[in-house]
Amino acid sequence: MGAAARRIVLLFGLATIAVAAVSALIGLALGSSATRSAATGLYLIGCFLIVLGVFSGVRGPLRPAGDDEDAEPMGALLGVGIFSKGMRHATSDERDDARSTTWLFPRWASCWSSSGSPSTRARVSSNRAAVSSSKSV
Repeated sequence: MGAAARRIVLLFGLATIAVAAVSALIGLALGSSATRSAATGLYLIGCFLIVLGVFSGVRGPLRPAGDDEDAEPMGALLGVGIFSKGMRHATSDERDDARSTTWLFPRWASCWSSSGSPSTRARVSSNRAAVSSSKSV
């Protein structure tokens, strides 16, 4: 279990750094500050994950009938689509997986949204102002 926790923390850390770096580069290219752009990028990704968590959580107990290999890629996206082979009840493994992903997306979203929230940006700005005023004294 320790190795799995280490991998998920590493994955989350690398994803956070990647989102912040890409957002900062885009912000700098558009003439904004890097910290504000990184915070906005993290906030937007967090909002997207909240929406994704809601959509994965509202899936019903029915799944498309047939093999996964026969399913069209767009028809299998979060269980939305028209399926010509009919519907079947979800297995217990599929229901467990749906509950796990429903739990996971909002937790990641809350971490990313809070790190990119306006109060965090304000705290960074006020800390920066305090540091610059203490240097001038």
